[in-house]
Order: sequence, then structure tokens, then C-alpha cells
Amino acid sequence: MKYILLFTLFIASDFSFAKQQSMVHVEDGNNKEPLTGASIYWEGSHIGAVTDASGMTMINEPPHYPANLIVSYVGYQSDTTQFKNFTPHIHISLVEAILLDATDVTGRKKDSYIKTFEPSKIEMISQNELRKAACCNLSESFQTNASAQVNFEDAVTGAKQIELLGLKGIYVQNTIENTPALRGLSSSFALDNVPAPWIKSIELSKGTPSVRSGYEGITGSININYKEPEDLGPLYLDVFANHTGRLEGNWISSIHKEKWGTAFFANGAMTKDKRDRNGDSFYDQTQVNQVNLMNRWDIHGENFESKLLLKGLHENRISGQIPNENLSNPYQIGIKTSRIEGFGKTGIFLPGNLNRSIGITTSGFWHDQKGNYGFNNYDGTQGSFFGNVMFESAIVNTGHTLFTGASIMYDKFQENVNGTQIDRTDIVPGLAAEYTYKYLDKITLVAGVRTDFPNRFKVQINPRLHFRYEPKIGTQIRVSAGRGFRIPNVYAENIYMFASSRSIDVQETPRYESAWNFGANLIQEFKLGNINSNIAIDYYRTNFTHQVIVDVENADNHVAIYNLDGKSYSNSFLVEWTLNPVAGLDVKLAYRLEDVHQTMHGELMRKSMTSPHRGLVYVSYKTRDEKWMLSSNMNIQSKTRFPLSFIGDKQAYSPVNAQLGAQVTRYQGDFEFFVGGENLLNIRQKYPIIGYDNPFGSNFDTYQVWGTVIGPMAYAGIRFNLNNKK
Repeated sequence: MKYILLFTLFIASDFSFAKQQSMVHVEDGNNKEPLTGASIYWEGSHIGAVTDASGMTMINEPPHYPANLIVSYVGYQSDTTQFKNFTPHIHISLVEAILLDATDVTGRKKDSYIKTFEPSKIEMISQNELRKAACCNLSESFQTNASAQVNFEDAVTGAKQIELLGLKGIYVQNTIENTPALRGLSSSFALDNVPAPWIKSIELSKGTPSVRSGYEGITGSININYKEPEDLGPLYLDVFANHTGRLEGNWISSIHKEKWGTAFFANGAMTKDKRDRNGDSFYDQTQVNQVNLMNRWDIHGENFESKLLLKGLHENRISGQIPNENLSNPYQIGIKTSRIEGFGKTGIFLPGNLNRSIGITTSGFWHDQKGNYGFNNYDGTQGSFFGNVMFESAIVNTGHTLFTGASIMYDKFQENVNGTQIDRTDIVPGLAAEYTYKYLDKITLVAGVRTDFPNRFKVQINPRLHFRYEPKIGTQIRVSAGRGFRIPNVYAENIYMFASSRSIDVQETPRYESAWNFGANLIQEFKLGNINSNIAIDYYRTNFTHQVIVDVENADNHVAIYNLDGKSYSNSFLVEWTLNPVAGLDVKLAYRLEDVHQTMHGELMRKSMTSPHRGLVYVSYKTRDEKWMLSSNMNIQSKTRFPLSFIGDKQAYSPVNAQLGAQVTRYQGDFEFFVGGENLLNIRQKYPIIGYDNPFGSNFDTYQVWGTVIGPMAYAGIRFNLNNKK
């Protein structure tokens, strides 16, 4: 009891005596990249701070006003700005210094980093990091990341799912600029529908996310930030091709004025690989034609900012057996998708010294998908709307902040499964509140709760807690705990069910899914001689209280769908070591353990097609003159258990799979030229399709895929960026 009283007195004293703090963001004035380690201090005082990897920091207000804030960074001209009163947000752009002939000063920015002052461990993946591998879309954006992995759902449709904490990406809150996206009917193919050259950065967070952006999210969140007009030059062009018939190109153009800007994006992609390398009569790759178009507007006023975005997609997918004169009735898959989506966001900064603001967000999409899968058919249409009104204000000083919000999620589904029409409407209004406490740069505590009122289920109350403690510079400790829930979309999220001979047996009406997630991580920076290094250790556990089980373990050629009756959990452990042996050289070594179990037909079983052991080796080197970049990554996964799907099956496991890729990039003015290769170790799954010789028979299955049938793959590309804004 006495410790609670002491903590209460500590908080109360902070309310009374703590200084107000300003958030300072320091960036490169040319390319808008954050400057890590910039020095900030009030002239004539001992009050100062240093920016983190995101270019941000908090600084106490000066003893008196007016006061001069001085910002300096190696290789840049120092900046001095006078402030006559307290300013909650300070944005400083530094200009590179004019160097004398005898001077050689360079500053280096990280291409991926962890946001230092966030209570959650948020991994930032920048556009520069994405260009270090064959990254044409979002599904290929995690090749150098140890936390997340993207896997094929089956061997024929091309459907992919991201995996986080050992669980499918449906348990991740997917957002675009903090608005819900890539959900519902789009979940199986959405990762292929976001062009990587359009991405400014990806924020990946493990554990239950903040309550601010909606109710979804159990294992973490992935937020995609598209490039804004101010990030772009007037023209960007690129083209990518590989030797297996994939061709992709992007065009981006922007106009940027003092108070507004607009950007236009166009993407075209196709795969025309009609080869059958393993002789199973099936296409080795899904044939894809895809067009993406997007336009965004950013408007800035003295006390407000608005963002508008509209995006359209059309895609055709063809797979199955390659037609020829020997196949009178080939097994064919055809999927057509059309989608329109957009959002509008407005933030209003209220007058006063309490850092108050109001935010209004609306977003929505219309998604139409029609597909035939051999003898199965699945068509679906989804109309979705999300609205969110938010208010945020400091309480007495910026060490204490309160957020409140009200939201509504509306989804209308129309699905046709083999001639059976299934319609439903989900309306989920919700209320959210979140309190943030900050003590200098040492402690951050975020306590939030969401209460949502789904029309088809009972009221959902989801508390969430995030805590960060920095006992000394270079050591960060974080813990998190919280509950999340979601409404499943069983057919759209498990497209692989249709691409097999299994009959679909819905034994129970699917309910909502919910789980508790608990996690902790430690980041420790240290030196090995003169080598900068850090180690990160994570552990997360997810316990499901409600879950929809999609069971292919019943050994009777069925897919059984029912609600969880028993235990279902995931344990995830990660240790990651990064170091910089010499200037320009980055090395990352990581090991991840995933322990995932589900109760299926009364038995607690290790989840099939999930490798318990994963490894990553990643090396990147950029020459001192910044003319060349060399990078290589190897992702290793241990054997994985195959499901017992058919009568007479004996337990079997895949071999160890190691995928090695490498790339060389040459920078020449406004151009970048790159060549690379994937699967350089030539590790292949010879026959991923079971029963390929009789696809309309009772033992046809495309689900048991652990690798590619394609051997080493070579690729090359060119990027042109006018004004060289990278």
C-alpha cells in the first residue's frame, strides 16, 4: 500500500512542478529524412536533448522567454530559432554545410531503426531499406526484417499472408496512415496490391496496438505511410524485370507548394511465366495483370492540416493446369478483383499552451472479387466505412496527455459460396480513451481502453497498457499487455480451402475472436571495441479466449470450421543482434522461436505449416562515396509439420528451407541501376501439389507448400528520380 501512495505522490508532484516539454523534430531540409543524434539546447542554459532514430526528442521549456533554441548536427549548418512563448511542436530543417576541399565530413542515417521514445517497440522500415532487395510490393517488404515473415497460403492462387508472433496476418491491425485497410475480402491478396515504390515507411509493432485506430489488432500492427508531395520531386520512374516473366513499372509525379501539394501515382505489373519446370502440368507461377492508380492531396494551414487520398485497383489472376491438347478438362483458377478506396483526414490545432488538437478521419472502400477454383466458386463484395473523431490535450503540462475518441466501423458483405448466398452486415460503434504519462526521456506509460458495441455480438471491453523505461542511455525496457478482438471473414481469409478437393463443413456459426497478449522486450546498446552494436530480446504470448478454428487435421478430406473449445496460444521469442563493424557496413543476425498450439477436435496440437525455428542473416554495405550498395539476406526456416488431411496419412515434415538473395545497386546522379538474384542456393519444393495428376479427384491438395518450385531467379531494374530526392 505504501508503494501505491508513494507513486501517487510522485505523479501529483509531477503535475505541480514539472516543466512543460516541447516535441522537437529535426530533419534533412533536402530529402526530409530524420537526423539521428542532432544536438538541441536552449542558449545560455543547461537544458538540452539529443534526437532519436526518428529525428525526434522532448525538451523542457527554457527558464524564461524569449529564448533561442540551437540545433546542430555534424555535416550541417547549425540553426538558431527564437521563441517568445511556449511552443508544443517544433519542426527544424537543417541544411548541409558547405564543405571546404580539405574537409571530408559525412553524416549517416539508418535505413531501419526502432523509434526510441515510443512506449511500444515500433520498427521503422524506410524506403531506402525497401530498395535493398527485390521489393516491388508490400509482400516483399519484410525480407530484411526479423519480426515478420510472408508465406504463400497455397501453391496455385498466389495468396499470401504475413506472419507475426507465429500467427496469421488476420490478427494484425493493418492500417494505411493510421486508417484501417487491407482487411476483410482483400486479406488474401492485399499484400500484392500495395506497390513498394509508393511507400515512404512501414511501422511494425508487436503486441496489442494503441486503442486509437480502431478495435482490430491482437498480435500487433503494421502501418503503411505513402509518400507525400513534399517527399517527392516532380518525376519518378522505375522498371523491374526478372527472367521468369515478371515485369513491373511505376510513375510518380508531384506538385508541391508552400501550403498544399498533390501527387499522382501509377503502377502496372504483370507475370507471364507459362512454364512447368517440375512436370506436374500446373503453372509454376500465377499469371497476374494488375493496374494501380492513386492521387493524394495534402493541405497545410496555420492551425490545421488535411490529407485526402483516392486509390483504384484492377487485377486478373489465372492459374491451374496449362491448357494443351492432352487436357480435355484442365483444372483452372481465375480471380478478378476491382477495388476503390480512400480516406480523408483533418487535424485542427487548438490555441493555448496545452498541446490540444482535434482529429477527424473518414475512410472506406468498395471491393469486388469473383473467382472460380476448379470445381469451386467464390464471389464476394464488401463495402466498408470507418469514421473516427479524436480529441487530445495535455493535462496541466505535456508530461500528462489525455486522448479520447469515438469511432464507427461499418461492413456490408455479400458472398456467394458455390451457389449459396451469404450476406451480413457488421456495425461496430466504439469509444476509446488513453492516458499518457511521460517523465523526461526516462519513463513513458500509456494506459488505454476501448469499448466497442458490435451489432451481432456482445459488448467488447479491451484494456491495453504499454510501458517504457530507460534506466540509462542505451538501455530500453518495454512491457505491454492488452486484449483485442476481431470479427472473422472465414471464406475470404482462407482462400486455400477452395483450391483443393476438400469439402467445406461449417459445423458452427463463426463467432468473434478475442485474445490477451502479453509481451516484454529489452534493447541494449554496447560497443565491441570501436564497433557500435545493440541486441534486442523479445518475448510475447498470445492466449485466445475465442477463436474460429479452420481445421484440416481431421483426416477425412474435409475443412471443418468451428469455434474454439479448449486452449489456443502462441509463444514467440526473438533475439536480434545488429552491429556496424566499419563505416557503411550493417550486419544483422536474428533467431526467432514460434510455439503455436491449437485445440482441434478435442486435441491440443502444434499448428501445421508453421516453422518453429526461424533465422535471418543480413549484410548491407554502402561505399563511402555512396555510389555503390551491396546487400544480401538469408532467411532460414526449420522443418514444418504437414497436416494430417487424408485417411492413411502418416506424420511428415518439410526439410529445412534457406532462401538466399543478393543485390548490387549503382547510384549515378538521378539514376539507380540494380541487379540481383533470389533463391541462390536453389532450394526447391519439387511437388507442392498433392494429387496433381488428378485435380478433380478426392486427394487433390494445394495447401502443403513450404517453398518455391522455381530455382535461382535473376532480376534487374532502373530507377529515375528527378532532383534525386531519395
